[in-house]
Amino acid sequence: MAERRSPKPQVGGSIPSWPAINKKLHEHYGAFGHCGFNIWGLVLDNVTTQSDQSSLLDIIKLLAAAGLLIGGLFGYYYYLELSLPLRALMVLGGFGAGIAMAMTSLQGKRLWAFIQGSRIEIRKVVWPTQQETTQTAIAVFVFTLVMALFFWGLDSLLLWLTRTLVGSAG
Repeated sequence: MAERRSPKPQVGGSIPSWPAINKKLHEHYGAFGHCGFNIWGLVLDNVTTQSDQSSLLDIIKLLAAAGLLIGGLFGYYYYLELSLPLRALMVLGGFGAGIAMAMTSLQGKRLWAFIQGSRIEIRKVVWPTQQETTQTAIAVFVFTLVMALFFWGLDSLLLWLTRTLVGSAG
């Protein structure tokens, strides 16, 4: 898979020589940061400060999310007299509520930002055409067949050699 490049030189991408930037931070602080310090250091410091301040709250949120997940499973096995679809809804409800609670934590927000970034990156991928896919699949099949024949021949040769040596020594 190849990455699609923009013909516009002012558009940043995901190449190491010109990483994509956060436009809001870039507009606010400029290309090299405010007052001569690195903007990326400021961003990292801000994330560290946020994670220190909200770590206890995040732990509580994640524990509550786990409790909701376990509560849904517990309800499934505890209320055996209820119908199966209702018990399945308990599990799905606990799962959904647990995921929703976990996504409100800092880790959940980071996961959501990662997912959004991945969606942006996947749009840049140039997928192969049907002809390219077919040609590649045929090449892989032929190479696999050639290697299978090679290893079958090598195995047969080693088997014959072993039987000859063991048979003549006995």
